[in-house]
Amino acid sequence: MILMETFSMNKFAFLELNKLNLLITTILVLFLISFAFIVPFTKMITPASASASAASSSALTQRTDKHTKSSRKTIFLIRHAESEENRRLACLSRSIKGLASLKLPTKSDMKSSVQLLNISAQIDSQVSYIGQQQIKQVGQKIKQDDFVEKMGIQLVVHSPLIRARQTSEGMLECVAPSQDSNSSHHSNRSDDQISQGSRHKYVSRVVELDVLKEKTPMEWLPANKETFRKRIEDFEKWLADQPENVIAVVGHSQYFKSMLGLPKKFKNCDVWSLQFDYNGHLDDVTDSSIQIDATVDTFAIEGNHPEHEDAHEVDGVRLDNLDLPKRWRTLKRHYTFSA
Repeated sequence: MILMETFSMNKFAFLELNKLNLLITTILVLFLISFAFIVPFTKMITPASASASAASSSALTQRTDKHTKSSRKTIFLIRHAESEENRRLACLSRSIKGLASLKLPTKSDMKSSVQLLNISAQIDSQVSYIGQQQIKQVGQKIKQDDFVEKMGIQLVVHSPLIRARQTSEGMLECVAPSQDSNSSHHSNRSDDQISQGSRHKYVSRVVELDVLKEKTPMEWLPANKETFRKRIEDFEKWLADQPENVIAVVGHSQYFKSMLGLPKKFKNCDVWSLQFDYNGHLDDVTDSSIQIDATVDTFAIEGNHPEHEDAHEVDGVRLDNLDLPKRWRTLKRHYTFSA
């Protein structure tokens, strides 16, 4: 009897030791994944910076004199749909948070976290399955509302990263011809359509700009802060120089957050609008706070803006006293994805 109890206790201790070993091993694996993802990714970004700047210089010279240019413009900002990198990073974050509660990550989260070790696949990843659903839902609503026509969007400009290209093509039916003839990326539509480019019938021009790329790992370093700020400054100068007065921009969360000085990132596939004047001549515009305008209801996805929602609170953040940079005023949300 004593022998049986001793055996049971030893078996229990052995199982608990195995669980502890598995937990420690998982922690080490996730740590190595995080480290391996950040360091090589940073190194891979460094040599690309010079070529990206050179490409930006040529892109920034593109313009047309078809429209009468005004110093004040209406700018629509659209964050790209969820990408595969977004999904994998969310899995890694969820796994690490679970370990804090001594919970092992799911097999699915571990598998996705390990995929981050394929650095080249993260640099310019396609939209995820959820991202495709986001594009489909918001894109259909935009089309049903004739949003592009009613808002008078004349120019669409997007980042060259594939997730932004796919979002621009899927939501606005606009994408510039691909500059990479060997690209294997594709959207829900045919490969030819996104590589050859497309343009909505009411849009005059579609442009791809390197300066709209997301904030790179190198630009997160304090020493390179001005490099990122310079890219944003170049983009704002480019906006001011364009003859079109109503422009849609498809880009990235950290880029928009930094450009507008926001405390929180836009959600995937969010559509926002602002008034922009490069010289800051916007004193007659109401204020610089974020609003949900009365006119938005015409275009909002059903259920996104309940009657009790505070017009000065968006996604749980009080923004009625927020001061946007002097070139920007009156940020309003028009669409957001309903999960």
